[in-house]
Amino acid sequence: MKKSLLLLVAIAVVLGGWKLIRDKKNALDEASIPMQSALHVNVVMPKVGEIVPKFSYIGQLKPEKSIQLSTRYSGLIQHLDAYEGQSVRKGDILLGIDDSELESKITTLSLKQKELEIQKSNALLEETLAHKKHSSNQKLFNAGAISEEFLDESALMLDKTSTKRSGIGQSLAQVITERQALIQNRSYYTVRAPMDGVIEKVWVEKGENSTPSKPMIQLSSHTKIVEILVDAQHEIATKDTLLVQGIQSTVQSILPVAQNYQFKIKSHPFKIAMPSDVLLDVVIEKQKVSGTLVPAKALSYDGKSAYVMLFKNGVFIKQSVTVLGKDSQHILIHESLEHPVALVHASKLSQLLAYKTFSTHVVPYE
Repeated sequence: MKKSLLLLVAIAVVLGGWKLIRDKKNALDEASIPMQSALHVNVVMPKVGEIVPKFSYIGQLKPEKSIQLSTRYSGLIQHLDAYEGQSVRKGDILLGIDDSELESKITTLSLKQKELEIQKSNALLEETLAHKKHSSNQKLFNAGAISEEFLDESALMLDKTSTKRSGIGQSLAQVITERQALIQNRSYYTVRAPMDGVIEKVWVEKGENSTPSKPMIQLSSHTKIVEILVDAQHEIATKDTLLVQGIQSTVQSILPVAQNYQFKIKSHPFKIAMPSDVLLDVVIEKQKVSGTLVPAKALSYDGKSAYVMLFKNGVFIKQSVTVLGKDSQHILIHESLEHPVALVHASKLSQLLAYKTFSTHVVPYE
C-alpha cells in the first residue's frame, strides 16, 4: 500500500513538472512573437486633371552653322588676327599670306598695259592717216589724176596699219585679262569672315606656311542648336517647347539614328553665350494633356513598367499604369482609378504586401 502511494506521488510530481515546463515555454514563445500591429499608410485619392508634361534630357550644344576656312594658294602666313573665342563680323580679315609675288606680277602687267595702250593709240593714229590718204587717192584715181599703182600703195599701207593696230589691241586685251585675273586672286591670299560668328578653332600660327585647301580657322555662327538622343520618339513632337538655361526654343526635327535605334532631336536655332559641344540640361515641354493625376511620389517602377499601390478592399495591390506625362509634382496616367493610392517611399513598398492590417490616412490632394 505504501509503495503504491509513493508511486502515485512520484507520477504526480513528474506530471506537474512537465506541465510547468510546457507552460513556461509557451509563455516565452508568445513573448518572442509580438502581435502584428496595423501599418500606418498615407493614401491619396487620384483626380482627373491636366498638366504640361515635361521631360528632362542631357543635350549637346552645336552651332547652327560652322565653316572651316582655308586659302587656295600656299604661302607664308604674314598676319593672323584670329583667336579662339573671338567674336567677328562678316568681312573682317582673319588671316593673310605673303602675296609679294602676286603683287609683282600685277605691277609688271600694269606697266605692260600702259605701254600697249600707248602703242595702240599711236597705231590708231597711223591707221587714221592711212585711211585719209587712201580716201584721197581714191578720189584722185576716179578723177584720172593718179595711176592705179598709187592707189594700190595707199590701200596696202591702210591694211598694214590696220593689222598693226588690231594686233596691239589683242595683246592689250590679253594683258588686261591676265591682270584682272591676278587682281581677283588677291582675295585668295586673305581669309575674311564669311558671316558674323565666333572663332571656334585656330590650327595655324603666324610665320607658318599655309597649305592649299587645308583648314586653318573654324568659324561658327552665334546662333546655336541643341541635339538630344532619346529612346522613345513618341514622347516628343515637333514644335514642342524646349528650354535651355532659361532660353526658350522649339523642337525643329526628330530623326531616327539607325545604328542604335534612337532618335536625334534638334532644336530651332537660338542665341546663347556658351561654347559649342558643351553638355546641358534640357527640358522639353509638351502641350497640355488630360488624364488621371497622382502625386509623383505615388509612382514606382519595376524595370521600365510603372505602377502604383492601389488600396482596395482593405489591402494594397500593385496596379500597372501608363504614364502620359509628368512635371515636378504630378504624374498624369491614362488609367481611371477609383480607389486611393499609397504615398510611401520605394524602400517601404514591400511592407504593403507583407502586412495584412492597415491604418490609412487620406491626405488631401493639393
